[in-house]
Amino acid sequence: MKNRTKKGFTLVELVVVVLIIALLAALAAPRFLGMTAKANDSGAKHTLAIIRDAIELYVAENNGAFPSAPETQLLTYLRDDAFPACPVGGLAATAAAQINIVTGTGPLAADSTPAKGWKYNSDNGELIINSSGTSVIDGASYDTW
Repeated sequence: MKNRTKKGFTLVELVVVVLIIALLAALAAPRFLGMTAKANDSGAKHTLAIIRDAIELYVAENNGAFPSAPETQLLTYLRDDAFPACPVGGLAATAAAQINIVTGTGPLAADSTPAKGWKYNSDNGELIINSSGTSVIDGASYDTW
């Protein structure tokens, strides 16, 4: 008999390798899937902070007056040429539809109509995310950020 060398892997070896890869994927996938939601929440917090900073700059340059139409009056203080869309909840078609402007000195609360975009009080400059959903980062309601 000739001395032949085996080339390739046996079926058992391949099955073991596939099982190990599947086990690693099953352990790692939930962590990566949760990171997407955390990244969206983190982006929402960051965007909220940017708009609030723009409101402060506007107030400082306009003798303490708050913007009555932030989607147009704050564009000079924002980097992009468009008012940022709220990354939480549904998105509105236009910048004007993204902002629910209210007046008065009471606290802002999530509004069910529309339950998307931003909620802004033109009397005191308070801005919140117009959603009663909860963050995956800290479990807080979006409208309390």
